[in-house]
Amino acid sequence: MGIYDDFKYALRRLFKSKLFTLLTVAVIAIGFGLCIYMYSFLNTISFKALPFKDGERIVTISGVIYGNYIANPSISLHDFEEIRKNTNSLQEIGAYSEGYVNVSQGEAVRRFNASWVEPEVFAFTRTQPLKGRSFTFQEVKQGAAPVVVISYAMWVNLFAQSEAIIGQTVQVDGQVASIIGVMPEGYSFPRNSQIWLPLTQSAAMVKRGEGQRLAGYARVNADSTVAQANAEVTQIMKRQELSYPETNSYMGAFVDSFQISAIGQGTMDFILAIAGVVALTMLLSFINIGNLLFARASQAARETAVRVAIGAPKRRLISLMVFESGILCFAGALVGLGLAAIGLMLTGPATANFTGDVPYYWWQFGIDETTFVAVIILVMIGVFFAGVLPGMRAMKTDFNAILRDGGRSGDSKNATRVSAVLVVSEIFLTTSILVIAALLGLSTLQATVTNYGAKTEGALTAKITLDQRSQNQRDAQWRYWSDLAYSLENNPTFGKTALMSSLPGVWAFQNDYIVEGEEYDGRNFPRANTVIVFPSSLANLDVKLVAGRYFGGQDQKDTQPVAIVTQSFADKHWPQQSALGKRFHIRTREGGANWLTVVGVVQNVIHGQPYTANAKGPTLYLPLSQNSSADMMLAVEYQGTEQAAKQQLHQVVSRLNSAVPAYLVKPYERLIDQNTAAISFISNIFVLFGLVALVLAASGIFGVMAKTVVQKTKEIGIRRALGATKLNVRKLFLVRGGKQLIIGLILGLICAVPLVGPIKSILDTSSFILAMVFVGVPLAVSAVVLGAIIIPTRSVLAKQPCDSLRAD
Repeated sequence: MGIYDDFKYALRRLFKSKLFTLLTVAVIAIGFGLCIYMYSFLNTISFKALPFKDGERIVTISGVIYGNYIANPSISLHDFEEIRKNTNSLQEIGAYSEGYVNVSQGEAVRRFNASWVEPEVFAFTRTQPLKGRSFTFQEVKQGAAPVVVISYAMWVNLFAQSEAIIGQTVQVDGQVASIIGVMPEGYSFPRNSQIWLPLTQSAAMVKRGEGQRLAGYARVNADSTVAQANAEVTQIMKRQELSYPETNSYMGAFVDSFQISAIGQGTMDFILAIAGVVALTMLLSFINIGNLLFARASQAARETAVRVAIGAPKRRLISLMVFESGILCFAGALVGLGLAAIGLMLTGPATANFTGDVPYYWWQFGIDETTFVAVIILVMIGVFFAGVLPGMRAMKTDFNAILRDGGRSGDSKNATRVSAVLVVSEIFLTTSILVIAALLGLSTLQATVTNYGAKTEGALTAKITLDQRSQNQRDAQWRYWSDLAYSLENNPTFGKTALMSSLPGVWAFQNDYIVEGEEYDGRNFPRANTVIVFPSSLANLDVKLVAGRYFGGQDQKDTQPVAIVTQSFADKHWPQQSALGKRFHIRTREGGANWLTVVGVVQNVIHGQPYTANAKGPTLYLPLSQNSSADMMLAVEYQGTEQAAKQQLHQVVSRLNSAVPAYLVKPYERLIDQNTAAISFISNIFVLFGLVALVLAASGIFGVMAKTVVQKTKEIGIRRALGATKLNVRKLFLVRGGKQLIIGLILGLICAVPLVGPIKSILDTSSFILAMVFVGVPLAVSAVVLGAIIIPTRSVLAKQPCDSLRAD
């Protein structure tokens, strides 16, 4: 017989055992499918190179403020120029800024994601405009005629793919600009840009500490690393801090890939923890495959012994097992690949809410060449675990003993040891996976049911940014926001209205502040979320008043400056006393002290993701009547359908100023859900991982235990014939299984501990949840193992001792 004959024989054996083959392929498909899906998902959002030439070397340069990594443009013009001049690890460094612009075409006004860029930006990505050209150096100078480059989607939606698009004009924030280029479909560099404008401001034009905030893009030199670039940038920013303490205290910068920067610095440990769970699940699948084939080989031990006795070489055993495992792994991998492809196809729509805006262009989920490579590697590992290792063990089997003892006890000791290892391995892996899955699930549930401190039901939210004419006119801003609030509250579709620079649940800008009577060392100033609110907004959102009053008509621009603070702010600075009448001021780079008097204390409010420290930090609220803001968020109660309310809102806003649209309009609850959308998505997948692991482990452990009990049938018969009771026999198996259970649980919990840390730090998991997980998971696994011991033992004990003694 040759290799081809062995392959045909293996195929015939598998077709003969259809139930076994289907079960094994299903086990492989589930394990492979989940792991292939998670590999492709994590690779897409975190590691896959950007879709440009040398995309794996493209990085972003962003700011660090008080130890917080800020992915948005947050580096001053002067600091960026220092980085550009002094780094040796990066090349083709360019600056950009991001924001929104109002774009008017005819009567329609829409809000688009905009990037202010330098002329080389498109050359950096090795991408030519589909139509027209890029910016020239003359066009980025102050006072040059306004020009823009638009995205393919804007060209299609606003201009119906007009071939005469180049040279047409469009109003951008009320200013007429000429369209000089259209980018190819899908192009959104740096992150999710829809329109590009020239970056006209430079460090020479403004004083240090003033001007735009920037981010950067660059390529890491071929002989350098991201870590080296980071070290250089960190040193440059430290020198800047020493030279300019007034403007650069606690200001830094970091270099990382766009992908990691977008999902958040500090998440790499979390991603690696997830990857660790994926690896454990894959290993559990391999062990289950090996378990099934091991059981199959044990059942066919006598047949194999006969084949060896009549002259078949032992090495052919490995060949047969490798072919069987190869066929099963290949079939299971194909089915798993199909399941993963379906999952990835559904992932795109599911991740649309992760950013709260236009998804990042590199989030293109699907099967690619790296996925195929991963599948081939997994199949090879599966064949090794399920075919090569069992085959090598089979070569050491005493086949003479199998023929002599009727196929039951020839290698019973060896089989018992292997069974024990399999059970311990399944318990240990399942425990680790379940700990992580349960921790993620419960922590996410804790985050999703968080009380943000405000009413979010039945309200519509939107963002509104005033045009440039109102940007620096406080009176014009006040009139517009007052008219908007009045118009909405007197519209039959709407009810209570709130206008705030950041709604509860939305990230708020933080400021240093100085409390009267407290001393500081000139560097370590406290920070708080700072929110500007329209009078009555806090009351309309049911932000409960603890002491004092809300803002009202008495708070005018020429009256005493006032503030409302959260309970955590008051407890931090004035414990055991009233905060009312106390004073503090916001620290500014220009110096001076505009003292604010506390007139109210409200309950704690969360601004941002509920599991971050900044979101739970103290907040101070300032009245819009005494401050200015051209950028506000709206929350308004509505009646009727969501779609009708959206249309009515757009009409109300358009009537006030046709050049100022409402954008990012969505229900408040959906806005809140965005805070936990990504982690909830991953958590749900891992709950599925945990359930699959539990089912695989239950079936695997049950199979091993049932096989072990059957092998001990004669021993049980002898024990019972000599006077052992059923309880004695049960105790025997429970003690053996209990030892394996304890070893597996200890190993599983030890393995899970390093993975718990990153999850706990990201999600701020409570001690109560940790206790529930580390008690509940061992109990659940113990129940599965005990069931797998008791059920097969009961069936054997149902036989009479004489029947057990006659068992073959």
